[in-house]
Amino acid sequence: MPIILTVLKRRMDSPKQPGHEAKVEKTFSDNPQIVIGSNNFQTVNFGQPSGYQQQQGPLKANSSASLKLSEDAKAEVAYSLQLAVIDDPVTRHDEVLASQILSILDDAFPAKLSLQELKMGLPDFVRRTDKEWLLAIDALNKMEFIDGTFHRLGSNKMLLGAVNLQITEAGKEHARQTRSELTAYIRSESPYSDGLTDSLNRRRFERDLLSFSSRADRVQPLSLIMFDIDRFKEVNDRYGHEEGDGLLREIASLVGTLLGKRGECYRTGGDEFSILLPNHTLAEAEALAKRMCEVVSDSRFERTDQITVSAGVASLPETAIESQNMIRDADTALYKAKKDGGNRVYVCSKRYDKSAAR
Repeated sequence: MPIILTVLKRRMDSPKQPGHEAKVEKTFSDNPQIVIGSNNFQTVNFGQPSGYQQQQGPLKANSSASLKLSEDAKAEVAYSLQLAVIDDPVTRHDEVLASQILSILDDAFPAKLSLQELKMGLPDFVRRTDKEWLLAIDALNKMEFIDGTFHRLGSNKMLLGAVNLQITEAGKEHARQTRSELTAYIRSESPYSDGLTDSLNRRRFERDLLSFSSRADRVQPLSLIMFDIDRFKEVNDRYGHEEGDGLLREIASLVGTLLGKRGECYRTGGDEFSILLPNHTLAEAEALAKRMCEVVSDSRFERTDQITVSAGVASLPETAIESQNMIRDADTALYKAKKDGGNRVYVCSKRYDKSAAR
């Protein structure tokens, strides 16, 4: 029995209190009504057809006059109406989730995805209920941003499932317009976001490293670039920590623009950043790291002298067989690059030999 009926039945069965005799009725017609009666305030009918007459006690037909409730009556009505929706609290789609779904479909185009594949591609939204996912997909379909095969039920065409989801041209245009502001919003609200630079943080780095490294092989390698700002302490000492924080934000923005969709940048320490590059070989990661150093060196930053960065590069499975070894190798290469003057990229010199490890 729905919660509202159980509660209302208990109220009807309970003894009447002196000075406050309440009667609650529920009808199952096309125009359901809630009638509240009392000997100290007037009665009201919600959602009734026209033709009811106001009077003390139960309502009668032939009038549509409105009534003014006492505060006690208002509170009781509000409570009853609130109970009526407890079983179904989700009534509108999650706009952030809908935008993320659209972004995933845009990235996957022309491939078609199922609901389960969407969930795998958006791990930060795993706590959303199935109904929230379906409401978001339904909204995107009604806006003609996505197509697919939709399973619906009943006269209200409630969405029960969806497969073969694909973004439309209108959806691609909308995704392009909202991608940058959506990314900024998601990261600002996410426990995986670095509050200073809007980069991903160490917690997300560790999670992604575990996920990416478990699938890395010679066909789909995983490369790592670790870099930091040369003589960053001098910037803080000379210009102050506020200027140093601004520099960190500018560096993070530059690197994020350079990376695009090729990988993710994480702030893993004070001025230390890491870049994970799925499906990138050691040579490809080295070329990207060198380009990054050039971009930073050629840029001009407000109130500071020329800024440079140093980087160390390692890769799975080319230089290591385990992710922690890859981190250690990249960190060692970074240390040597800084020791030799900075503004350079060093690559881990080791090569993992599978036959030698047997």
